[in-house]
Amino acid sequence: MSEIDEEIDLLANSVVHGTTGQVFPTTIVPFTELTAPQRSDLERWRFKWREEAKRKGRDVVALLAEGSGAVQGLMSLEPAEGFVLVHLLESAPHNVGQNKLFRGVPGNLFAFACARSFASKFDGYVGFDAKTELIEHYKVTLGAEQVGSSSRMVIAAENSLQLVEQYYKESDQWPL
Repeated sequence: MSEIDEEIDLLANSVVHGTTGQVFPTTIVPFTELTAPQRSDLERWRFKWREEAKRKGRDVVALLAEGSGAVQGLMSLEPAEGFVLVHLLESAPHNVGQNKLFRGVPGNLFAFACARSFASKFDGYVGFDAKTELIEHYKVTLGAEQVGSSSRMVIAAENSLQLVEQYYKESDQWPL
């Protein structure tokens, strides 16, 4: 499994334009529903998302911002034994660095993983491996807990529910 190395820059129920501060609602769609122009943009990404989408048992989802034709972030996840395991999570190249177009992409994707865990009857538990230098960051921003001295992180039920409720105000809005 790859280590997640995305910094959580904003926890909001949308993404926020980096320059104007304008708020854009988001939608999560399966990777398979991306259009040809959206898929052609994947050459500049760090991970090989087309290959990841073909891996057995894994779901790849895309974060879209309303009014934007571009993919803002991608995540690969799968059900494990009692939790949802996030394999990869990446913000679009235009959402990385100080001049990012949108803030809030990784938080949106983690909230989706938490909602998926509840929908899968895993009580909100989400696991992922973090880059060592971001372990403390994930503890503070996501309420994740480190498993022993490893790089494995877990978002447990209470913190998972807080993330889901922040992003999906009503339980009928929770994505499946």
